[in-house]
Amino acid sequence: MPSAADLLFSYARDRDEAAFAELVRTHIDLVYSAAARRVDGDPHAAAEITQEVFLSLARHAGRLAHHPVLGAWLHTCTRNAAINLLRRE
Repeated sequence: MPSAADLLFSYARDRDEAAFAELVRTHIDLVYSAAARRVDGDPHAAAEITQEVFLSLARHAGRLAHHPVLGAWLHTCTRNAAINLLRRE
């Protein structure tokens, strides 16, 4: 199985949607559960945050292919997206 870095690089270079789908499949539970904790279990807010995080991942895939720990970046991005959502509300 390719590493997260390999999948990100493949998506960034070739816009390989299968590679990105695999990244989402592998990390969606981490992102959603972290988001849900930040918004007191609100499923709609957690889903919105999750979508925002993966959109950000897609936008920054080329740069993030070199990130040493993708899970840490996803968790930080989730925290920031939750804070932004709570501020907007």
